[in-house]
Amino acid sequence: MGYSSVPVGIPIIESASTQKAQFNDALSAWPLGLANAVRESAAVFPVRMWIVDDSGSMMASDGRRMAGGKLIKCTRAQELATTVKVQAELAVALQTRVDFHLLNGPSKTVDGQADSYAAQLADLNGAIGDGRASGGTPLTESVQKVIASVSLMAPSLQAEGKRALVVIATDGHPNNATSFVEAMKQLQALPVSVVVGLFTTKESVTSYWSSLDKELERPLEVLDDVVGEAEECAKVNPFLTYGAALQEAREFGLSHKLFDVLDEAPLLPTQAKTLLELLFGCRLPEPEVDWAAFRSAVESHCTSPVFDAISLRPKPWVDLASLDASFGPKLQLQLRGEKLKKLDFFSESDPFVRVVDPDTGRVLAETEHIDNNANPVWRELSLPLPTAAPGQRICMKFVVYDYNKSQVHGLIGSAEVHLDALLAGKVRSIDLVKDGKSGGRGRLVVESAS
Repeated sequence: MGYSSVPVGIPIIESASTQKAQFNDALSAWPLGLANAVRESAAVFPVRMWIVDDSGSMMASDGRRMAGGKLIKCTRAQELATTVKVQAELAVALQTRVDFHLLNGPSKTVDGQADSYAAQLADLNGAIGDGRASGGTPLTESVQKVIASVSLMAPSLQAEGKRALVVIATDGHPNNATSFVEAMKQLQALPVSVVVGLFTTKESVTSYWSSLDKELERPLEVLDDVVGEAEECAKVNPFLTYGAALQEAREFGLSHKLFDVLDEAPLLPTQAKTLLELLFGCRLPEPEVDWAAFRSAVESHCTSPVFDAISLRPKPWVDLASLDASFGPKLQLQLRGEKLKKLDFFSESDPFVRVVDPDTGRVLAETEHIDNNANPVWRELSLPLPTAAPGQRICMKFVVYDYNKSQVHGLIGSAEVHLDALLAGKVRSIDLVKDGKSGGRGRLVVESAS
């Protein structure tokens, strides 16, 4: 939370039409599917209510937000203020309404359909400033106020098959944990979806909110800030670049459940297909039916870069190498060495093999190292099947090293082969070379390739 791809703090001297045009321009920079998803969300969740924690603990200085391609340290309150402004301006762009209930301050409304939305934005900015906070954490009382409001709308929401979105943006525990759980159970009995936005890195707080699910009948969607969510997503679905637009859309509330789990568990190939269709707003081939067509279609849709919250640089929305590794067809290789050159003074080498893309230098796979053995037999390797342009032969490079604990490995030798020859069984035994010379380096034997 806190990196704005929608402009924040728009000067109030600008005309309302100019402001709304700027918000819509920012939204148009999103992938088509993601923009459509938040538009759909505006219809599915016609009521949006944010409980905004402005308690004294929010003045702690462990917040972070992104600006100008850098990660900026700030207070938690400043991080949350930035997020609130982004959500308010999204509501304007999507012509929907959002109510902000400050724990220790007044409630503020921004209605994108109202003629007075510019004044409402200015009023909200005046209330939260750059991050003001003091007082306690009366979350139970704020949830009860939301319950009272949603209860009045519940019959019409249920009749139309719609829900209210409730976002609890906080850095701590409720003042009274027991009463809060009871209030949350009452809230979840209504037609609502609940998102919890955490503005702290304290383990005790994140553990509390993550475990609260066990006490409630329906799950909570718990979101960290944009960097934390990007890191969690990268652990399980590294093919996806997690940018600010995706974070802001999830905070706005997305109706498709895939957006809730992309940072929780590895997606199945068909789930990854659906997620990318939702992101890009297109139809994609099934990856398990026609991988080449699926990969080509994905590549054609991810040309526009997104600012990556981890590397702090622009990247494509989809890392194709990671996509290959996660879902693409695999090449199975059984390799052994023969009379590998001795590089150690007192013993044989401790050899291992790296399979490398010779064009990019990217390591595709790596065997284990085997101690003191000139004729090693390594465990079978499984690696993404390399791809190339139509009509171009795929080349692979095998590099054999002598393992060292210092990680400065000694080069025994290398060899390049064409994949088609390898799969056809035309390459079995390969002389290793170093500096263009093959004498005495040993051989790499391909026992099987499929």
